[in-house]
Amino acid sequence: MAKKIKIKEKDESTIGENFFVISPEKKIKLIGLLLIVISLLLFLSIISYSRYDEAYFSYKLNDQFNVLYQEDVKENASTTHNWLGIFGAYVSHFFIVSTLGYFSVVFPVIIFVWGYTILKKEKHYKLSIYLSNFLIITAAIISTFFGVLQSTPEISLLTDYYELSGNVGFFFGKVLSRLLGG
Repeated sequence: MAKKIKIKEKDESTIGENFFVISPEKKIKLIGLLLIVISLLLFLSIISYSRYDEAYFSYKLNDQFNVLYQEDVKENASTTHNWLGIFGAYVSHFFIVSTLGYFSVVFPVIIFVWGYTILKKEKHYKLSIYLSNFLIITAAIISTFFGVLQSTPEISLLTDYYELSGNVGFFFGKVLSRLLGG
């Protein structure tokens, strides 16, 4: 009987020790869920981009946490057009102006696809890789097209709408228009 009591005590102590241990399967599911949530927040931030939010970019990252305490930060946060506040305005400004313009919406879609793939425990990532490559190349081509329209002086279409191509699309559009003789 003493052996049975020792075994039970040993089992109870291992249960207490392993209470906060997360299995590898649950860790993978958490990573998949985290990617899906990040992609949804990023999508909302890019969709709600507004040029008028650029006036609030004088704040630092530490000021984001002072929204509850400082009145001027609170006022600017309440007048921000982005759905995710000043932080969402910074994120959407980076993706729209510095990357592929409005077509940077493919990044949250790709993150969502990978999160869904990880969450469903698919062993073959081939479809996710093909879809990611297709979306990035398509967005780059469309962004480059609008960059060509913006950088060609003969056409001079859409010169005020830098959001359509972003810096990457504008650069590739300028290179392509010079290559083709524009």
